[in-house]
Amino acid sequence: MDYYKIAIIHPQTDKNEPIIYLGKIEDDETHSIQLLEYATKKYKHIPIFQKLNYKHTPETISYFYTLIGDIIFINTTKDIKRHGYTGLLILPKTIDDKQKEILYHFSDSIKKYKIRILYNLSLEYGIVNGQEIYQLEQTTPRETLELYFKMTKNKSR
Repeated sequence: MDYYKIAIIHPQTDKNEPIIYLGKIEDDETHSIQLLEYATKKYKHIPIFQKLNYKHTPETISYFYTLIGDIIFINTTKDIKRHGYTGLLILPKTIDDKQKEILYHFSDSIKKYKIRILYNLSLEYGIVNGQEIYQLEQTTPRETLELYFKMTKNKSR
């Protein structure tokens, strides 16, 4: 995962690979461009993705992904020496059991990251709002996910 900007974990109703990786971290293209390019190919039938553009934040674009059940991981790593590996995990309102299993497996692959989880999203006046959980020192992304599921009692579909 170190070399990718974005990972998308599809719900298991999707026939494609469960995790799709987009963009190389060293590429000049922004997270927004990567998210939109994928969405315009994969979700041609969803008009909002045709209306969004690269000026929208990755969080705003990801909000629409979560409405169709996708989980988005945005690699926010900038300066590894100063801040280490960092990432943002954006979760839909519900996660099916298989997707949850894949998410836990994915979290094990990003053990060296400090993550924050953005969930319970809403869009108000074009701004994405939500609740956040920050990973505590000396914990792993998996432990942060376990805390999320315990706190929210996220229901399976």
